[in-house]
Amino acid sequence: MRERGDGELEAEDASPSGRRDRRRLLLISVCVAVPSIVAAVRVIRADWVPIGDQAIISIRAADVLTGRTPRLGQLSTVSAEVGETTRSPGPMGYWPFAVTARWGPLWGTVVVAAALSASAMVASVRLAARRGGVGLALALALGLALSSRALNPGGLVSTWNPALGLIPLVLLVLLAWSLGMGELRLLPVAVLVASFCAQVHTVLAVAALPVLAIGLVAGLLATARADRPAGLRHRLRLPPGSARPLLGAVVVGVVCWALPVLDEITSDPGNLTLLARGAPGEPSTWSLVGRLLADVLGVPPAFVGGDVLPDEQVESVFFRPAPTTAALTSVAVIGALAVLGLRAARRREREVVVPVLLVLALVGAGAAVARATPGRLFLTLTYTAWWLVLVGMLAWLVLGWAAVRAVDVVALRPGARSGRGGALVTAVGCVAIVAIAVLGPSEAEPDLPIHAEARAVGDAVVRAVDAGGRYYVVGHGRAPSELVAATAYRIRRAGARPVVAGNDGFSPGPRYFPKGKRCTAVVTLSSPSSGMPRGSEVIARIDVPTRDGPSAVRVTVGPDDGPPSC
Repeated sequence: MRERGDGELEAEDASPSGRRDRRRLLLISVCVAVPSIVAAVRVIRADWVPIGDQAIISIRAADVLTGRTPRLGQLSTVSAEVGETTRSPGPMGYWPFAVTARWGPLWGTVVVAAALSASAMVASVRLAARRGGVGLALALALGLALSSRALNPGGLVSTWNPALGLIPLVLLVLLAWSLGMGELRLLPVAVLVASFCAQVHTVLAVAALPVLAIGLVAGLLATARADRPAGLRHRLRLPPGSARPLLGAVVVGVVCWALPVLDEITSDPGNLTLLARGAPGEPSTWSLVGRLLADVLGVPPAFVGGDVLPDEQVESVFFRPAPTTAALTSVAVIGALAVLGLRAARRREREVVVPVLLVLALVGAGAAVARATPGRLFLTLTYTAWWLVLVGMLAWLVLGWAAVRAVDVVALRPGARSGRGGALVTAVGCVAIVAIAVLGPSEAEPDLPIHAEARAVGDAVVRAVDAGGRYYVVGHGRAPSELVAATAYRIRRAGARPVVAGNDGFSPGPRYFPKGKRCTAVVTLSSPSSGMPRGSEVIARIDVPTRDGPSAVRVTVGPDDGPPSC
């Protein structure tokens, strides 16, 4: 099957069927953004404020373009294993929220996260339409809606780094697919998206970098021309116009990675060095790796069924053999992709070879991440392996696409006339996307959110602090560390400086650690039964929901009259 050039695409766009397809694609683009919009509305209506990791992310985002601009990302769970503080590779996950973390409503970061996920979905769908027509775009849109539901729709509007890079990773795959087809003008954008994915969470770097490499190599091979001047058998050179996107990609890469590289140069050892060493200890078992791949690839795949289980059930599931059907069908999916890819390679069908290579590389990256995770940290796979749900969706999508190309279904060819039947299918698909979003899980966030309580404490603390002051924030007893982080963020947002000890994983980093200076005041969150700090004033009392029932927390502000706390 012959590939279509840009001229043919433009001619199709100008035809009546091309105009119909543009209208269908516009409808799909609008509908695929609905899950993000619905999730944002639900989160805002739930009185959301940043707590826990998202509060720490907001503090560090507020530091962007200040004297405390972060060089690296969030604290990594690997830190406790390697014995040194390690973080996600870079700070790009903070950049989108630099404005809303400092000014505007507290839920401003939710709107930005929703805009990021919706934009990535729309861009992915439109790239899919270039690769396989409106039919492939609709299939991808449905897959994205189902995957978002399986992972919990709140992830679409979350600033938490394991969730923030998921939809951009799908966009990166579509960009790499387009690069592989010779669209090198997209290279700077692909480098930007790949850098974002790689920096927000370490495991996504394992997926993003091979995907970008495959797209770039395939694209260079696709656009290179063979000349045969006298005296030479052949010479490969890039066509005119390729230098500009390559130069643009280098510039984008330098901007994205300047701060992590600066940290690597000025620290000993640097963060990238520590990440490259990996976590010590016995790796996870191959049976766990197989179980994970069976869940995301086998029938039913996780993206349609949502194999999302409570934490207390995870251990029994991970160490239980995969159901026979899921295990066999996962092997069949990988085998079918390999066979169709080899068939396409023999026939020089690059439009099939490239996506198959991308998906197989992602599956291999997922297996490598699962295997490299130390056995004692297997519970981290409950969130570090989220992206594999999307990999499963992409695997089934590419498998269907490759099968269609193999049997050459005329009605499903890119550019084939759709008529009323195509319009009806598009309408039904868009209704399904909207229904999945509206009828999906209604919880803004699972696992006992304490947003209302955090807002009450934060409002009381903001009234008690002065801009420009320095406040030590400490939690005792049953005061949740997530609430301590939320309180520190509200102090930072009020124009003061919080000081937080870094012993519970919810610290903004060394620049906010105590340094032996006198504080303006000490903010203490503790149980009412504990003793009152001398000279302190109670500014709030709340009941925090826990699995064991409500837990009372008292918030006090008092003088720093002992050894300097800040």
